[in-house]
Amino acid sequence: MKLEEHTFFLEKQDAKMAEIPICNSSLSQYINFESSEALFIARILESFDCLIVHCLTPLHTRIINLIKPGSTIIMWKGWGFDYLDLVYDDFSDLLEDKSKKLYLDLRLAGSTADSRYTVSESKKKAIKKIQLFCPVFEEEFEIIQAKHSFTQHLKYIEWRYGFDYPIKKVVKAKDCIVKTDSLWLGNSSTITNNHIDYLSIATKNKSLRSLVHYIPMSYGFDNYKNEIKDATESVLANNFEIIDEFFEFGQYVNLIARSKYMVMNHIRQQAMGNIWIGLLTGCTVFLNENSPAFSFFKNRGYVLYSISDLDSATNVVEFKVTEKQADANAEKALAMFSNQQMSFRTKKLIQLIKSYF
Repeated sequence: MKLEEHTFFLEKQDAKMAEIPICNSSLSQYINFESSEALFIARILESFDCLIVHCLTPLHTRIINLIKPGSTIIMWKGWGFDYLDLVYDDFSDLLEDKSKKLYLDLRLAGSTADSRYTVSESKKKAIKKIQLFCPVFEEEFEIIQAKHSFTQHLKYIEWRYGFDYPIKKVVKAKDCIVKTDSLWLGNSSTITNNHIDYLSIATKNKSLRSLVHYIPMSYGFDNYKNEIKDATESVLANNFEIIDEFFEFGQYVNLIARSKYMVMNHIRQQAMGNIWIGLLTGCTVFLNENSPAFSFFKNRGYVLYSISDLDSATNVVEFKVTEKQADANAEKALAMFSNQQMSFRTKKLIQLIKSYF
């Protein structure tokens, strides 16, 4: 299975994706298709040894269900949001108490909708035809298998995307950029950040309120952004900056690298790129202890803290990672995305696929 032998299928609504040079080989094929061509695409995919599905969207589910059973090995590379319904029962399960109340207020105002997670029969049928599953964390795989009998046949495979940027440059920012008394909060203007619950903690903690807060909100929902901006002003006065524009990756890394602290209060798996950058650049990272991300990093020896730790702190400085701890975190994260590790995981994936033949 050489890269040159791969064919990339891109839905036509993602026209810009077709312009990205995923593979530089002239032997690669790119096929753009309409959603109405699902059956035609399914017949083509049956001729391949393996189909790797990046995110199980409704269209991808439909195509998988049209593929003849046993005609190809199917691997599902999960993105997170595409298997929330397998991990949680209701959208409100992703929210802390104060964010739940805000969610209810927004819902009553007609700004958002009630959302109970149910796994459709169509999705169950598709999952039964999938052999390999690669969620973001192995911990999520364990949760899903413990909860759903129709996933028992799935085999876990560890594989992740790399950075489309020299990873050592990210680490270099740790040593080149002077950290300021600042805190990086969340990753977007979405309510699953649980911003308002963090602000409740900051209300009681003078050391947190003394920090400049950088709050990225370049995508998400304007009504939520406005709510959080007002709430932040009442707690931090002018000691914060809303980042609502997109930056080049290197610039974004430099913005995170200047912060001493990072708070990601998500219950669901979210903002992993930001968290990795925070660890690579020496931030003291606080995660929601109910998040699978917290378990993932703690189980692998990273030095980071929980939101409960932050809530109980008299002064946030007591949790600041030492230089030695920051270096160890960065080394672990760098090894996770090294060329050797990426190559090893890809070769292991190929060997596993070949074992089916």
